[in-house]
Amino acid sequence: MPDVIDRLTRILEAERQALRQGDLAALAGLTPGKEALADDVSDGAMLTRPQLERIQMLLERNRQLLAAAQEGVRDVQSRLKEQRQLRQGITTYDKSGQEARIATSRPDTERRF
Repeated sequence: MPDVIDRLTRILEAERQALRQGDLAALAGLTPGKEALADDVSDGAMLTRPQLERIQMLLERNRQLLAAAQEGVRDVQSRLKEQRQLRQGITTYDKSGQEARIATSRPDTERRF
């Protein structure tokens, strides 16, 4: 069983590194091994309290990193949506309170980053 715990610990550490580096391909590659080891542990492994606490700590740390990565992706999606909407025109209100759209003109040259 120590071998399973060691392998799971290594996978969780690799997952942490992939999350910190934004390496989504590496994360996807770790999933099958992580699932198999999690099944091995849950199928009758008798974990000591320190082993269980260590695994829980690693899982919680990675969960927090994953949540932060998801929030970052949502922020980028929101910003890209705002930029697309700005290219389509600006929404404002006239003096009677009705929504009005002001078209924006596209520049002759477009800056790309």
